[in-house]
Amino acid sequence: MPCLFEFAGGEAALHRLEDVFYGKVLADPLRQPLFGAGQPRHVEHVEFGTRVAVQNSNAADDSQLHPLREVPRWRWSRDDG
Repeated sequence: MPCLFEFAGGEAALHRLEDVFYGKVLADPLRQPLFGAGQPRHVEHVEFGTRVAVQNSNAADDSQLHPLREVPRWRWSRDDG
């Protein structure tokens, strides 16, 4: 049975999604300030989440789970608190 990553089309499909997403977001004057000029941080968050999901999906028991048990909360530079 394929994992979610494989079912979604693998790395190539996720990069195509990323290209389409940033192409539209960066062309939109309302959304562009939220995402900057396609800052690598956003891509790193997606890649990190994917690695955690793959590791946890393949874990045979709790000892093989990623040590991070909570989803990290990244903040925008304009957040107040």
